[in-house]
Amino acid sequence: MVVWQGITEGGTAVPVQITEEGKVVAIGEAGPEGPVGPEGPRGPAGQVEWPPNPVEGAFLVWLNGEPTWYAEQPIPTPPGLAGPITLVSDNSLLTFENDIDQDVFFQNVNVYAAKADGSNWDGGVWNTSQTWSLDTTTGATWYQTNTPAMAFNGNRSEIIGDYCSTVVAANNYIKIEFLPGVTGTITCRAASTAGVFISVNGVEIESDQGASNTFATHTWNPQTDNISYLLMKESLSIGPSLAWVEINGKLLLEPGMGAYPRGQISVATNNAVVLTRVAGKWAIGDYMKANESAQAAWLFQKNKKALKG
Repeated sequence: MVVWQGITEGGTAVPVQITEEGKVVAIGEAGPEGPVGPEGPRGPAGQVEWPPNPVEGAFLVWLNGEPTWYAEQPIPTPPGLAGPITLVSDNSLLTFENDIDQDVFFQNVNVYAAKADGSNWDGGVWNTSQTWSLDTTTGATWYQTNTPAMAFNGNRSEIIGDYCSTVVAANNYIKIEFLPGVTGTITCRAASTAGVFISVNGVEIESDQGASNTFATHTWNPQTDNISYLLMKESLSIGPSLAWVEINGKLLLEPGMGAYPRGQISVATNNAVVLTRVAGKWAIGDYMKANESAQAAWLFQKNKKALKG
């Protein structure tokens, strides 16, 4: 029997295994990595399995361990506006510049006032600190069926005016008292047959000799700490007219009339609606928007069915 030995690099003799045929059994050391081989042939195209019941606008997500379509309950985009309002009759019949969408505005739909871009109506900047109609006087007679309250109802298109059957210049005025006095900027829209003269606390601050019956918007900062009254007058027998007044950017409004303009459609035609359950004061220039919770019920039902598949 022959025992083979090998000598290590350190000079130590170690046995070497051989086979029955006398061949040496050895394990070689790993050599350097070889070069990268050529790219293999392209495999067959894969098959993608989409989840069932796709929904318009849904996202494909991994949910509960599997791919699935996901969509929240849709929030409808505001469908549009009706407006602007060109005529208001009895605060219930609204006429619009253009035809309205009768798929949105129809019987029993609740509506409210909005701005031209669809955002919330901002006409609610009011001064209701006193009953303005009771503190508005004239030395003459209110014109026809006009009443002082018409200048303080939030409708910028309605006016009040006084008149006198005889030429009594001292009586031709509209006077608004402030209780208590106010401080700041006054803005009003007024007119007269020969130009309106405007005074604050008895001191004339503007004399408008404009064209007959031409309304103009007047703004002043009287630089006084206590404005107790505003007086509009003229020198002829027909007195001045007044549409509205603002103090420091707040429209003077009768108490109790500051409700958000809203109502429920009773009748809808091409370019007009008749409202019931009216609150607030609709005005020319407003836009009308449907209550979003009541808009197009069919849209909600349609999306609900789509989500269920």
